[in-house]
Amino acid sequence: RAIPAEVLGSDPIGDKAYMTGSQSEQLPAAPTPAGWLLTADQFQHVADVPPEIEWFVNLANKATRRAYGNALQDFMQFTGIVRPDEFRSVTRAHVIAWSDALAKREPL
Repeated sequence: RAIPAEVLGSDPIGDKAYMTGSQSEQLPAAPTPAGWLLTADQFQHVADVPPEIEWFVNLANKATRRAYGNALQDFMQFTGIVRPDEFRSVTRAHVIAWSDALAKREPL
């Protein structure tokens, strides 16, 4: 089912300035309804969200948030993470090592 042209607009990103030559003729318009694109200010606001907030943004249940918080504190202690921005450098290998260490712990 096609999206009406009046919803998409002719060029939601801005006059196809990001394309060169005949690229704009080869590529279809982005399927983004008007109003869905972030403004520059909104983009920067989203980019400035602290990593510790990113971890919890979709957790509505308080018990889940508390359990994740406890797990994060444990992970931070295991890895030596002190500042939230250090989460940006965590790799899958860090998580696997922590998971292996958890499996070796004595049950509470």
